[in-house]
Amino acid sequence: MPELNKANGSHTQTKAIVLFGLSDEGKPQAGLFAEPHAALAKKVAKALHLNALTVSASELASIGAKIPAGRLYANRRSFIPNVRREVHAKLIELAKSGGGAAGQGSKSGNPPLPPSAGFPKDWDSIAPGHQVLVQSSLPDGWWESIVIKRDDDILTVRWRDYPKYAPFTVHYGQVALQRTEPTA
Repeated sequence: MPELNKANGSHTQTKAIVLFGLSDEGKPQAGLFAEPHAALAKKVAKALHLNALTVSASELASIGAKIPAGRLYANRRSFIPNVRREVHAKLIELAKSGGGAAGQGSKSGNPPLPPSAGFPKDWDSIAPGHQVLVQSSLPDGWWESIVIKRDDDILTVRWRDYPKYAPFTVHYGQVALQRTEPTA
């Protein structure tokens, strides 16, 4: 990440932009872009619904993960490589801890998701932070959602992978639960 100063041959610390999030298939992605490409990378983040995190070389070193370079092409396409789930989790932690300057790819103004509480054991135990499945529509199917608030039988949820969409409410009986362990 240090950039070579051509004038005197020395290395200088620069900032970079890391775009990260989940692909349409739910695979973790992350791509590193140099500071001169920051504005364009942020536009790509918005278009791909990814998070944009401004980081320094020391912040990247602190998470101990190598982030592959992202690519921006002249035909307005971009490539954000797949990464290991551990790398993605470390980037999320860096963004939560206040390291770097984080921002959503979208300018939705939505509040951040609550810390993950995993999966509820049953419908009565659904609480903020739990992940549930909500049916978008009959043809579109079921999608992962995060519970933001619970008022008796009404859940306020947001789509997990689409932070630009506003939160909405559903009855707790209209959500599906995900199993985390095999059944006997």
